[in-house]
Amino acid sequence: MYAWLLRRKDQGKMDVEVLDVETTNSKLQKAGYPDKPMSPAELAEVLGVDGIISSNFSLS
Repeated sequence: MYAWLLRRKDQGKMDVEVLDVETTNSKLQKAGYPDKPMSPAELAEVLGVDGIISSNFSLS
């Protein structure tokens, strides 16, 4: 998903910043996530972003 978002940004189809995966994971871990459940608003505050994109993927 991160690579897809960056590709769209490079193509000029998006004009928002995308937080990199390592920074995201580090900030979430320091905040106690996923052991400490958080709402999307709380996640956005912890990450210092305006919005959160989430998804579920499965492999078969």
